[in-house]
Amino acid sequence: MSALTGLSSTLSSGINDVQSKMTTVQTELATGKKQLDPGQLGEVTRLASQVTGYNSAANNISQAQNAISVAQTGLSSINDLMTQLTDLANKASNASLSDTDRVNLNTTFQSLLKQIDGIASNTEVNGVNLLKSSAVSSTILAGISSSDTATINATKSDTTTLGISSTATAASVLAAYTAAGGTDATVTTAATNANATAATVKSAVTTALATANSAFTTSATLVNAAKFTAETAANTAAQAVATGIDITTATSAMAAVTALATALNKVSSNQSSLAADAAGLTAKASTDTAIATNLQSTIDSIQKPDQAALQMQLTQLNNQQSVDYYLISQLNTASQAALTIFR
Repeated sequence: MSALTGLSSTLSSGINDVQSKMTTVQTELATGKKQLDPGQLGEVTRLASQVTGYNSAANNISQAQNAISVAQTGLSSINDLMTQLTDLANKASNASLSDTDRVNLNTTFQSLLKQIDGIASNTEVNGVNLLKSSAVSSTILAGISSSDTATINATKSDTTTLGISSTATAASVLAAYTAAGGTDATVTTAATNANATAATVKSAVTTALATANSAFTTSATLVNAAKFTAETAANTAAQAVATGIDITTATSAMAAVTALATALNKVSSNQSSLAADAAGLTAKASTDTAIATNLQSTIDSIQKPDQAALQMQLTQLNNQQSVDYYLISQLNTASQAALTIFR
């Protein structure tokens, strides 16, 4: 009897073990996840946190790309407007044109300038504007490390920054001066002074011309002659825009052509800057997505069970359970027979 009792206890323990395993397998089949040990749980948690970080970085990049795309569209429109402005300025520079014709051309010219400022002010998405006069470069988190960042450069493209404002500024006068070949350092110093105005830069340009004239008068060397010639042209250009760019005279129209050429170069530079930023962000987004995908694959390999293997294991456990129940029933029969002997 003691042998039968011990065997029965062993079989009962076996049934409990099989039942526990069956419950685990059924749970894993239902949830699609393995029951992990503490070490595996820690690894999954760590990897999942990294996946979340890379996905967040990808979202940051996507928003930055949207801002760049909108800015690129705005710059394209500004470029088109500047082509029209240049055409008008070239027409107005024709000496045979009447003053009335130039005034009419200038009306359209000034309207186009306002459109440029309107585009620069209103080209934004989610509060980000890369073209307005107060635009600043921004840095975004482009990975899971605080040092993994990307910079989106501001590309200010308002008429003041481009040096073609209808209202003269220190910057616009300096831009016209340097574009026409002016090189006197005192003009640059005057324009970069904290209190600089169009008037103060205009005065500095006049002084620079007088200085060049004095040097040439004192010593008519080739260097001084070239300096005087350059400063004369630069003075003419700067004076023409000192009250704001316009094309009401042939002289101011020629100055406008020069200023617009410089401004177009700036717009082109801004377009290149945005294109470079966009390309860099696209490459970074691709890298982040690939890393996040690989990390998620690793997580899946840890926590996702083999469905076919589990189904096979469940079948084996069911069979084992059936055998155990049968053996217990046979033991119960044998025990009853043994007890009959003693009655």
